[in-house]
Amino acid sequence: GLVPELQLIIGKQTLPDAIGNYSESQDRFLHAFQDFVAVFAKPAHPLVIFLDDLQWAQSETLNLLKLLLKSSVCECLLILGSFRSNEVGPTHKLALAIESIKTESALYEIHLKELKISDVANLIKDTLRITNNIN
Repeated sequence: GLVPELQLIIGKQTLPDAIGNYSESQDRFLHAFQDFVAVFAKPAHPLVIFLDDLQWAQSETLNLLKLLLKSSVCECLLILGSFRSNEVGPTHKLALAIESIKTESALYEIHLKELKISDVANLIKDTLRITNNIN
């Protein structure tokens, strides 16, 4: 297997008789990863995964996300993703994946504006509990 120690968490996985084609290997990996995530995403302790810079994600990663989002095994999973909208056009693989996910799963989008220097200064001031002006 990919990581033999994972069988302690997700159980023993069946090994193929012979090395199959890429598609078979990819499917096996996707389902093993889905089983792995399902171990942690339970009603008693839901799982939240945050992924940044999705505009650079590979197609395989986006396929994995689509599988996880439509899986009933992972109902206690929340995936948060961020990307730079100025780098993602309507034909970008991420935009296409988002449209595909919208047809099969619940997907909510929040569009944020760029932070201004004063916003960052206030964030630092609040984080460090500085009472005077740092501008």
